[in-house]
Amino acid sequence: MEEKEFLQAILKKLGGMEIKIDGLEKGQAEINDRLSSLEEDSKITRSGVNTLLDWAEKVQVQVSIPLYRKDGD
Repeated sequence: MEEKEFLQAILKKLGGMEIKIDGLEKGQAEINDRLSSLEEDSKITRSGVNTLLDWAEKVQVQVSIPLYRKDGD
């Protein structure tokens, strides 16, 4: 293989690697977007659960039935 052909083969492989790197960067950006959305969803869920626990704590006093047990009870 001549030097020119060898260099062309190397450049061709490097071009393929650039495409793969671009694909990886795009995939990483999509994952980051999903993680941001998941974090936002978990904040909403946590808020809802805390609201329900507060409600259950208040209601159990009125109905005299424990609706849930806190850790350590």
